Amino acid sequence: MDELKGYLFDLLDRNSSLINVGELLSVLTKFLPNYQAIELISFFSKKDFKDFKNYKTDCIKIDGVNRFYLKKVLEHYPVSYVTKNRNFFGRDFYVDERVLIPRHETELLVETALKYTGKGSKILDLCTGSGAILFTIAIEASISYGLGIDKSYPALEVAHINRDIFSIGGCCDLLCGDVFDVASFKIEEFDVVTCNPPYVSMDDCVEDSVLYEPKMAIFAEDKGFFFYKKLLRILSKSCRKDAVILFEIGHGMVGVLSEIFFGKNIYFIKDYSGIERVMVWINS
Repeated sequence: MDELKGYLFDLLDRNSSLINVGELLSVLTKFLPNYQAIELISFFSKKDFKDFKNYKTDCIKIDGVNRFYLKKVLEHYPVSYVTKNRNFFGRDFYVDERVLIPRHETELLVETALKYTGKGSKILDLCTGSGAILFTIAIEASISYGLGIDKSYPALEVAHINRDIFSIGGCCDLLCGDVFDVASFKIEEFDVVTCNPPYVSMDDCVEDSVLYEPKMAIFAEDKGFFFYKKLLRILSKSCRKDAVILFEIGHGMVGVLSEIFFGKNIYFIKDYSGIERVMVWINS
């Protein structure tokens, strides 16, 4: 990897920082997923990500600022924090270091929620972060009301930016508070509750890029099960009967969650990789 990095910067130096887009893509995909490499190149060239095929043979100049970002990315700094953008469910959301970067696998949580949501529905999103889950559901389903709760005020500042971008302040509120206090928020009024909680165990190894993201949005005590256990007790009493509660879950958590939620009306949904990614709980 170090040889590839050296080759890339030697190449830039030899060509006065001008480099062929296709050649840059070839090197970057040794470090990054293809879509992230294209996203970074699009950012450098100030061209639309979707038009990449039209400028793949161009040469672009990597100036001092872009060279700085390029070095950071090669040191595992997330591309989305460079571009201040993450595409989620076909929409571009603003992101920065104050929030967890929305993952494509989380789109399954939204897809599932939309099966239970329609015009007039009321949605509660716990651990809302950037607001990507709540705002996507609000737009796609034309809900009557949505509330996003997060303990992190900096994260909610980002959510406010996204709410303004999509002009949905009229139907979505944001509240800074502990999700374990939801019993005081009249949650019996909500039809669907969504939650992508921290679920990575404190003992787990993660990719270097993840360490740049807010740790409170990633790691959880009790081997990652802390939020599920505590919210089970709270939501089972506070949500109305027949409310649909949706959790994103981590790889390999199904067995323990089945024991934790024993006797509850739950089922699991697999993502496109065949991994159980969403737990659906019908409160009864």
